[in-house]
Amino acid sequence: MLDYLIGGDVLGAHPKVLEQGELFVYYTIRNSLSDAIITFYEARRNGKVSKKEYSLPYPLYFTHDFTVTPTHYVFVQHNLELDMTDYKRGLINCLKSNPQRPFNLVHVLPRPFVAVPTTTTIATQPFFITHHLAFHDNNLYATAYSHCFDWNILPPPGFITKID
Repeated sequence: MLDYLIGGDVLGAHPKVLEQGELFVYYTIRNSLSDAIITFYEARRNGKVSKKEYSLPYPLYFTHDFTVTPTHYVFVQHNLELDMTDYKRGLINCLKSNPQRPFNLVHVLPRPFVAVPTTTTIATQPFFITHHLAFHDNNLYATAYSHCFDWNILPPPGFITKID
């Protein structure tokens, strides 16, 4: 369990198949106690694989979904922290909202082939985002429609939010 949370590479959920099945995009996460590294891979049907690594300012616990635009990867870094006091009740009970970080970070990171990479990080409300339902991008402005719930309310009533 600890290797999953700190130190081990974890394969992310929901890989994407793009370009009529010619491109497979996925990511891995490596956490430490203070930060994280997320690595995106793009595997083409012809066997060519490219990857790009990004360092993040906090551990990346429970990132579940991401989206891909023509030029960027977009995902949410939740405001969760690790609290092992409830470990006997299961891993999910070890994740708590971090009151020192009352926000999520939405990361917009350039794909490997982008000539002039632009990275943007936006702070949003600290809801837990499970899936992205739609994402629109015009290279200057992006809108995400995502399924969310409040981590502090169990069982969680879900809702759809719009992030610009």
